Amino acid sequence: MDNAKTLGELFIQFQERLDVLNNMMSLKECKGEDWYKTSMSSIFNQLSTFEVTFAAIRSRLKDFREALENANVLNENLKETIETAKHMKENLPEHLNNNKATVKITPDSASNLKENTNKKANLSPAEVPQKVTENKNLLEQEVKYIEFLTVSQFDSIPKYMKGRVTYKQVNNAIEELTKCFEAKYSIMSLRRKAVPEKKKHIYEMYKAQETSDTEGVYFIVDNDMKEYSKLRSDPTTRSILVMLRHVGRIREIRGGGLVRYAATFY
Repeated sequence: MDNAKTLGELFIQFQERLDVLNNMMSLKECKGEDWYKTSMSSIFNQLSTFEVTFAAIRSRLKDFREALENANVLNENLKETIETAKHMKENLPEHLNNNKATVKITPDSASNLKENTNKKANLSPAEVPQKVTENKNLLEQEVKYIEFLTVSQFDSIPKYMKGRVTYKQVNNAIEELTKCFEAKYSIMSLRRKAVPEKKKHIYEMYKAQETSDTEGVYFIVDNDMKEYSKLRSDPTTRSILVMLRHVGRIREIRGGGLVRYAATFY
C-alpha cells in the first residue's frame, strides 16, 4: 500500500486484501488458532489504514471539486468580460458628450467663414477656441452647441422613429449641426459695423430670421444645413431631426415661412 503511486495501484492493493480476507473467512473454522487471529488482526489493521487513506483522498477530491467550480466561475466571468470588451470595442462612441463650447471670431475668420468651417470639421465642440472678449468688434456672447447622444439615450428612442438610422449617424449629424451653429454665429458674434462688406447681406438675412420667440435662442434653418454641412433635406436627415427633438436636443420654432431648429441646453 505504501508503494502505491496511483489510484489504480491502490485499488489493486485493496482488492488483494479483500481476496485474502475472503480466503480467511472460508477458514473461519480455524478462528481459534493463533495464526488465524494474527492474520485477521493484520488484515483489519491494513483495512483501517486503507480507510484513512480513502478519507484523505475524498477530502482532496472535495478540494479539487471546489477548485474546479471556482475555476469554472472565473472562466465564465472571463468570457463575459471578453464579450463586454468586444462590445465596447465595437460600439465605443466616436463622439463624447460636451457641455458647451464657444467660438473665437475675428474679422479675418468671418471673411473666410466657409474655409474655416471645413478646416474645423474634425474638431469636437469642446476643442473650439474660447471667445475673445477683448476684441471690440465682438459681442459678449457665449455660443453653445448640441450635446452628443449617449448610447442609452439613443436606445430610449422608439424603434419606429429610428428606423435604420444608427447611433453613429445621429452623432455624425450632431457634429454637422455644430458646424452650422459655428458658421452662423461666427457672423452673428460680430458687431454690425464690424461685419465684412461681402458678408453683410448674410448678416442681415440672419437678423431677419429672428423673431420675438428666438430671443436668447441659438437656431439654424434648412438653408444653413445646406450651406455649411453635409446634411441634406432627405428622409434620413428628417428622421434624425425628429429623434433629436424627441430626446430634447433641439426644438422647432416656426413662423414667417421658416422652420428654425433651436438648440436646447440644460
